[in-house]
Amino acid sequence: MTKNAMNSKNITDVSFIIPTKNTLNYTMMAYRSLREFYPVNEIVMLDDKSDDGTWDWIEAQSKL
Repeated sequence: MTKNAMNSKNITDVSFIIPTKNTLNYTMMAYRSLREFYPVNEIVMLDDKSDDGTWDWIEAQSKL
């Protein structure tokens, strides 16, 4: 699918799911990228007991 074709479609009914465990840097990059290109879509982040600060960062995002 071309970039123009993607831009012409309305994908606001799509939810993005990000599973994570001790991948704080990658989780932040994925989240910021999704927010930049799909600001109105739902993003669900699943954390599997990270001990690198991932959960704290996810909680901080939910308060914005």
